[in-house]
Amino acid sequence: MSWTPCLLLVLGTLCSCSIAQYTLTPRVPSVSVASGVAMTLSCTISGLPSIESKYPTWYQQKEGTAPVKLVYSNGASASNANNRPAGIPARFSGSVSGTTMSLSISAVQAEDDADYICQVHHWEGSTLH
Repeated sequence: MSWTPCLLLVLGTLCSCSIAQYTLTPRVPSVSVASGVAMTLSCTISGLPSIESKYPTWYQQKEGTAPVKLVYSNGASASNANNRPAGIPARFSGSVSGTTMSLSISAVQAEDDADYICQVHHWEGSTLH
């Protein structure tokens, strides 16, 4: 097997009208890995006790294209953090623990060279942060 480097960049996003109140931080901002290697990307949010019910979602964005939803939670619990839209390969999986959300890729492919965006939705009353 030939060694093909893939650059994966994690971008933390949080829709917020008061961004200073909550911070979503990637654990490792960027990483380069060989094709076929398993890896996990993580983001941690501060300012909330848990994100399990905050609809954590991972997106993949390739240069010049719109983000594509990879894995998401329906917001019910951490055990539901691994939903994939139709057409997303099973090598992508998600998990949530407390304030950390993770995206695992079981065998990185050259086509996975992209930016990865972690996102949560936090509601207070009728306001989305």
